[in-house]
Amino acid sequence: MFRRGGGRHGCNAAWSDSSPVSSPDRDGAFTMVDSGHGDSLSVSTVEVPLTPHSHPPAALLPMPLYPLSQPLRVAFTASRTANFAPGNLDQPIVFDQLHSNLGEMYDAHIGRFTCPVNGTYVFIFHILKLAINVPLYVNLMRNEEVMVSAYANDGAPDHETASNHAILPLFQGDQVWLRLHRGAIYGSTWKYSTFSGFLLYQE
Repeated sequence: MFRRGGGRHGCNAAWSDSSPVSSPDRDGAFTMVDSGHGDSLSVSTVEVPLTPHSHPPAALLPMPLYPLSQPLRVAFTASRTANFAPGNLDQPIVFDQLHSNLGEMYDAHIGRFTCPVNGTYVFIFHILKLAINVPLYVNLMRNEEVMVSAYANDGAPDHETASNHAILPLFQGDQVWLRLHRGAIYGSTWKYSTFSGFLLYQE
């Protein structure tokens, strides 16, 4: 066998090709050639441009832009600033002071939140018991149905708290409110007794 570019060698001599292993592209990225010394290859490099110049950049097509719809904002927090001891069972609790009422869906005159759209809502309440020897029962109502309840009583005439919360699926027009099943509520300008709700997801 013959070594290209050299003399005759033994039969076990390896074949070495002195022709270019790879040819450079138009940008002259790199070239690999045989050095002529044994089987080793030498590599010469040329700086490669980051942006090819052979193809112009593609033109951007015009895209219509539409304004994003604003999400519906529904949230309220109300508090009770005066004692509430009705003397009768199952009375609606009216929270007379509003601290926020985004969407204007809580009616402070009747103490009811009216659902504006189908969706999932969150409600939280915290009630301070009047210091009398009567247990406190509070119901969170959806229309006329009890959703969750809270209870406070240690058998002594002292202040205690009752609280709970619920995540409720509601339909437009549903009403959510608090009902005092039994007992009396302590009200104060320090706002111990509160009721809050907000829209979590709109359907």
